[in-house]
Amino acid sequence: MGPRSEPFARQTLRVLEQNPGIVPPSLDLAAARADLESHDRLRPLLERLQRLTARVDDTVAALGSDVMHVARAIAHC
Repeated sequence: MGPRSEPFARQTLRVLEQNPGIVPPSLDLAAARADLESHDRLRPLLERLQRLTARVDDTVAALGSDVMHVARAIAHC
């Protein structure tokens, strides 16, 4: 779910929960609710991991820059 589709999905689940008579038998509303709850529990972990990954990427880039600086300095000698 993206930032624009998430409110739609949440509202749709709310409406279906409030109106169980309109839920087609082929839809498993309880499973959808469980999926949404799992989604909500995992999102903070994903955000922390993304911040950590960004920091690791920055560190790897900085280390590579340091190594290239030394390599270029030696190449000019």
